[in-house]
Amino acid sequence: MRPWVALVVVAAAAGPAQAGRSHYGWLYGSEVNPERAVELETWILERNGRGDEETEETSTWWAPVVGITDHVEVAIPVEIEWNDHGGIGVATTQLVRWGAEVRWRPQSVDPVEAGPLTTLFRAGVKRVVAKRFGVRGEADAVVAYETGRVHIEGDLGIVATRAEGDTVAEIRPAAGVSVRVVADLRVGAETYGELELSGRVDDWMVAGPSLAWTHGRFWLAGTFGIGLFGVTTAPRVNFAVAF
Repeated sequence: MRPWVALVVVAAAAGPAQAGRSHYGWLYGSEVNPERAVELETWILERNGRGDEETEETSTWWAPVVGITDHVEVAIPVEIEWNDHGGIGVATTQLVRWGAEVRWRPQSVDPVEAGPLTTLFRAGVKRVVAKRFGVRGEADAVVAYETGRVHIEGDLGIVATRAEGDTVAEIRPAAGVSVRVVADLRVGAETYGELELSGRVDDWMVAGPSLAWTHGRFWLAGTFGIGLFGVTTAPRVNFAVAF
């Protein structure tokens, strides 16, 4: 058998890869990739009518995510952002950040061994491109509980940016519930916010419906966040393919 034929047969025979999927748009999931698995993950998110200037923003986050062990994965994210401050015609598109992050799940990647309650802890550091000596630190703690078709999750994040002698910090609380309706299709609802801890931050929070779908090595999750305060809408979609 020729090598390329053998490769196709092996790939076709392989079952769906476990992946670090999430059932929500704005929340991190509590799953990680198993050892040596690689996933290409993309986020596309918007924030419309944000703050007093009613800023419009569209951001893209892209990263390879590599399973180092069955409990630890590493991501190398690159972030690009378009924004229009107050609709005054001064829109920009630029690379805003890049860096690295580590995600640790204490429980097994096997859902039977892990049990209904799982956690994930995440820490990352990124360079702020526009501020040549700027650095941004990120951290999250995720707790998820699954029973039958129902998945419930809470995510508490903290982000701090140090640039030009100033520090800006914010807390990012989020929660969601997702229900499997058929096969690998799930529907639910979630809420997410970004709130000032120090420095000048435009506080905002949204809540809205969410949808998630898994098909073999591919997964997709999205939400349409409707502003509770500080923003009009904040839709987001995440998708990834595992290898």
